[in-house]
Amino acid sequence: MIVLEDQKEDSDRLCGFLKQYAKEHDSRIEVSVFRSGQELLNGYKDGVDVLFMDIELLPGLNGMDTAQELRKRDAFVPIIFTTNMAQYALKGYEVDAIGFMVKPVHYYLFENYLTRAIARNRWMEEQKAGSIVTLGSGASLKRVATDDILYIVKDKNYIIYHMRNEEYRERGTMKDVLPRFEKTSLKQCQSGCLVNLRHVKKKEGNDVFMEDDEIFAVSLPFRKEFTQQLLDYLRGV
Repeated sequence: MIVLEDQKEDSDRLCGFLKQYAKEHDSRIEVSVFRSGQELLNGYKDGVDVLFMDIELLPGLNGMDTAQELRKRDAFVPIIFTTNMAQYALKGYEVDAIGFMVKPVHYYLFENYLTRAIARNRWMEEQKAGSIVTLGSGASLKRVATDDILYIVKDKNYIIYHMRNEEYRERGTMKDVLPRFEKTSLKQCQSGCLVNLRHVKKKEGNDVFMEDDEIFAVSLPFRKEFTQQLLDYLRGV
């Protein structure tokens, strides 16, 4: 865990909450404290579980600017802001923040946000479990990262995997494909199509717009479940 706070009183309060949380939830928590945005960026390493970040940092980068720079290195670490300025809340969505805690922070809100962040990390680990898949069989085999697959469609007797710069075809059915991608971000929007939620630009009505400008209609039997899956993915739960 990381606490970014320029005021010792505030960082001590959060560190105390982390100790209380660890005791109540029977878990082991290690904490690193940083006093400025630049200090955090200079010392940041992968593998951080949760980042508590003050917005009004002095001097130098404020918390929001620091978060924007950090997202270029780590797109997934859960960020929870602490602030006296509620008007920053909407801007936080730009850096995919889990939420905001207004100072003085109260433990019940802290506990709620930290529990959500831990659940998000657990969900991300489950996604990584299916991060590599082997396509094809026999003499023709290809290993690809599931994150690189934009969408999968069925065309007659073939399954076609569309990636950014190529596509791969193999004989098969959707019945064969679905179990292989059950724990990934590839979700079914039609009986013959899976789209990677990671590469969805937006959803308008019943249409899903992909990064490569392909558009798929979400068919009626899949609308409720697909919409919920997309919301869960965006929220990181």
